[in-house]
Amino acid sequence: MIVLYSLLSLLFLLFSGLHVCLLFKKSELNHLSLCLGAMALSGLLLTYLLWLILQDFTSVFWSILIINFLSLLFIFRKMKLLDYRLQPQSYIYIAMSILFLLLCVAMPILDWDARSIWFFHAKALYFSEGNIFISGLDNLAYIPAHPHYPKLYSSVAGFYSYLFQTWNDYFPKIASALFLMPVLLILHSFRDRKFFWLLVIGLLGMSGKYLWNGYLDGFIAIYLSLALLIYYQKLDAKLNIVIISLLMAICMNLKTEGFVLVAIGVFSVLLLDFKRGLKVLKSKMAWLFILSALLCSFLWRLIKQKMQLRGYFNATDMLSDMMRRFSEPSEISYILTSLLKENAYYYILAICFFVILKKYKKEIQAWYLPFSATVYFMILFFIYMSSPYNLSMHLDHSVVRVSFVIKSLLFLWVYIHFTKNTDLFFLKRKD
Repeated sequence: MIVLYSLLSLLFLLFSGLHVCLLFKKSELNHLSLCLGAMALSGLLLTYLLWLILQDFTSVFWSILIINFLSLLFIFRKMKLLDYRLQPQSYIYIAMSILFLLLCVAMPILDWDARSIWFFHAKALYFSEGNIFISGLDNLAYIPAHPHYPKLYSSVAGFYSYLFQTWNDYFPKIASALFLMPVLLILHSFRDRKFFWLLVIGLLGMSGKYLWNGYLDGFIAIYLSLALLIYYQKLDAKLNIVIISLLMAICMNLKTEGFVLVAIGVFSVLLLDFKRGLKVLKSKMAWLFILSALLCSFLWRLIKQKMQLRGYFNATDMLSDMMRRFSEPSEISYILTSLLKENAYYYILAICFFVILKKYKKEIQAWYLPFSATVYFMILFFIYMSSPYNLSMHLDHSVVRVSFVIKSLLFLWVYIHFTKNTDLFFLKRKD
C-alpha cells in the first residue's frame, strides 16, 4: 500500500502544480521534463502557501483541486499534441529515478534531524489536521526540536500523510520523494549535453543518502546549484526563468540558511554578471514567484511571533561566543581545519582547472559559482565561531552536511569548463 500511496502522491503533486503551465507558450509545453519539473516545484510552493493561509489540510486539498481544475480548462485551449520521444539513455535514467524515489520510502525515519525535527513537526501537524496553533509545538519542552524552523518540508509531509490517513516510520518520507522528483525531472532536460551522466552522478552523488534519509541539506545544495546552472544556460525562454525563480523560492523556505544562500547567489550574479542577472530580475514571472516566497516567509514569521516559537540561538549570546573564540587561536584553527578538510579537494580541483585554462588562454566563465561557494565558506566560519554548542559536537554533527553547497557549486564550475574544453583533456582522434 505504501508504494501505491507513494505513486498517487507523486501524481497528485504534478496535478497540484498544473496551474504553472498557464505561464508557458505552446512551444515551451513541448519541453516535457522542464514543464513537469516546474509543475512539481509549483505544487510544493502552492501547498505550503495554502497551508500557511488556511491552517487546515482538508481545505488545502479542496483548494488545490479547484485551482488546478480551473487551470486545466484554460490549458486545454492552448495545448497541442506533445512531440516527445524518449532516447535510449532516458530509459536508464527513468529506472535510476524510480530507484531513488523508492529509496525515500523504503527505509524508516532513523536519523536525529529527520526524526526529531522535520518529521516531529510533520507529525504534530498530521495529528492536528494541519492547524499549527493546536499542534502543541509552542510547548517549551520542544525547544530542542527547533519548532521555529520553516515548515515547508514538514507541512508537505504532514499533508500527504493526512491525505492518505497514514502515519508510520516509512510513508511520511514520501516528502523526500516529492522534493527529489523536480530535481530528477530538471536534470533529465540536460540529457543532450556532453557528459550528462557526469552531471547526474556528480550532483546526486554529492549529497547521496541525504536526499532520502529525511535531512534537507542535500536539497538546499542541489536546488541552489540547479538554479545557478540553468541561469548559466540561455535565458531567452520564459520557462527557464520560471524554473530558476521556483528553485530559489523553495530554497528560501526550506531551511533557515536558505535565505542566506539565495541572497549570496543573487549578490554573486549581480556583482559578476550584472547584465544577465538584471534580465532575470526584470522578468515579471520571476517576481511572481519571488513575491510568493517572500509572502510564505512573512506568513511563517507572523505565525512564529504569535506562537512565540523560538530556538536556542540568541543574538547577544552568539556575539559574545564569537568574541570569546576570537581570543582562542586553537578554536579558530579547529573550525578552519574542519571546514578545509571537508572542502579542500574540491577547491584544489577548481584551482587546477583554473591554472590549466589560464595556461591555454581559455575563457573562464561562471565566476559566480566559486565566488558564492567561498562567500558561504566564510559565513559558515562565522556561524561556527558564534555557536552556543560544544564546538566538537557541532562540527562533527553538521560540517559534512553544510558543505554540500560548497562542493556542489565548485563541482558545477569544474563541470562547465570541463565540458566546454574537452580538447584539453582528451587527445583528438586523427583521421
